[in-house]
Amino acid sequence: MQHNPCSIIGAGGHGKVIAQLLRDLRIPIAGIFDDCQQLWGKSVLGVPITGPPSSIPDGAPAIIAIGDNRQRQTLAATLALDWQTLIHPTAYVADSVQIGNGTVVLPHAAIQVDARLGSHVIVNTSSTIEHDCSIGDFAHLAPRSVLAGMVELGDGVLMGTGASTVVGIKIGDWSVIGAGATVVNQLPPGITASGVPARCHPPL
Repeated sequence: MQHNPCSIIGAGGHGKVIAQLLRDLRIPIAGIFDDCQQLWGKSVLGVPITGPPSSIPDGAPAIIAIGDNRQRQTLAATLALDWQTLIHPTAYVADSVQIGNGTVVLPHAAIQVDARLGSHVIVNTSSTIEHDCSIGDFAHLAPRSVLAGMVELGDGVLMGTGASTVVGIKIGDWSVIGAGATVVNQLPPGITASGVPARCHPPL
């Protein structure tokens, strides 16, 4: 199957991961784009960094390769591009799963039946999303994070490396769950929680 070249937005570590993902999918890379002028003329995995994201032609295939959820939200709102959905060949995705535009599913992740993922979500290496979960736009599941069945993540939620949940809980928009935490109760929007069981941090 022929693919049009895809532009990568972001020249950091996640950009490198996405460059490799596109290679694994045999999708040609149009170039890497980043707002940092000091990076222009350099390369990532041999792919040149050619200029800012604003230089990508409107409607061109692209993916936002930036781990920061707020930055992905801002770029998605300001650029009129054809956001690609990328799923690594080693990932398991059930037939009934719904996945939004711009979402990436990385190696050895598993997404079970009737899960629903929004747009520009990152499902990182070896993460697990069980049945009937709902994941909001711009969420990020770090490597080896685990959502039990019927969990609801709001927009922009970050699940840290190795974080997990019990069945059926809800985590509010833009909350951050620390690495290794286990969420056993509902959590409100905009908080940071860590520990086993996960508890909200007091405001700074």
